[in-house]
Amino acid sequence: MTEYATDAVEWLELPPRDYTYSCVSLQYGAGRTAGEYCRLRHIPTELNGHWQHGWHLKQLAVDPRMVANETVKEPGVEQCWVARKDEEDYLKDQGYLARAIGLPIAYVPNRNYQRKRNSLLVMPAHSLDFTTHKWRFSEYIEEIAQIRSHFDTVIACIHPACARKGYWIHDFRRLGIPIILGAEAGDRLSLVRIRALMSQFEFVTGNAYGSYIAYACAFGAKLSIYGPYCEYKAEDYANTDFYRENPGLLDKIIPMVSENSIRAFLPEFFHHPAEAISRTIWGLDQIGFFNRLSPEEMKVAFEWSDWQHYTKETLGKLTSLARRAVPKTIRVQIKRAIRR
Repeated sequence: MTEYATDAVEWLELPPRDYTYSCVSLQYGAGRTAGEYCRLRHIPTELNGHWQHGWHLKQLAVDPRMVANETVKEPGVEQCWVARKDEEDYLKDQGYLARAIGLPIAYVPNRNYQRKRNSLLVMPAHSLDFTTHKWRFSEYIEEIAQIRSHFDTVIACIHPACARKGYWIHDFRRLGIPIILGAEAGDRLSLVRIRALMSQFEFVTGNAYGSYIAYACAFGAKLSIYGPYCEYKAEDYANTDFYRENPGLLDKIIPMVSENSIRAFLPEFFHHPAEAISRTIWGLDQIGFFNRLSPEEMKVAFEWSDWQHYTKETLGKLTSLARRAVPKTIRVQIKRAIRR
């Protein structure tokens, strides 16, 4: 990871980076967050199913793969854990196994941060390592420059992939706006970082659809969508494995996250950042905070309890040592019992 884009902000409390492998469902620190929540001795890196890692509006339930955030197999095969009941109902209507338990960030431990009065965190649209974009970078930053006098502190949060490409950085630096880096899939403290950011700024603004909208609201920041909007295009994702595996999905998603669509879905957020208000309950509901499992319930759901670990270990030995001696019907019954 290149850290050259990070500026020192003395009053801001952020965790260090912790880069360790995790499966897709446990990236961004979901595994670490859930493991600590369940008080496990070891941080899990694998999950038997799919845990939605990013926020989606109800209106964006246009495809099961969009809701799950992953390539899911045919209906009825794999378990999907999602944020909200509307998402659970949608997936069940499509024949999938689903349960609303809240997003991973809903399980990050609460901490009393000091929120800096009249501070603005700017979170422009972000790229990924395998995407390219031709957004109006300079135009957006000039718009931020025109409103910065309304705030005592203005800081830009850039995705590490954007930092590596040089997106946003030079114009923000030219204006003297400090830059910090946001979340990254391989960083097991990313969720802690994002909650810390949303808990220390009074105002947050961005110029595209993204999880920051719900996260900012959930943790007490005043959110706005402002300035030249960053539209996503199909060609931006030409090198993305997920969309290669799921042809046709982009054609469904891109119109739904356009400026016209998001303005229709969330008109209350399109205004000057200084006019933003708190919408904490809305944000908590969006991330499924009120659907959270207890630690014991999560261990059972994710098959992390001691008895499930022992049962799977025993089944593994049976499979390897005496597979022919155990009829297939009995093996299937044992696996179903574990998933309960």
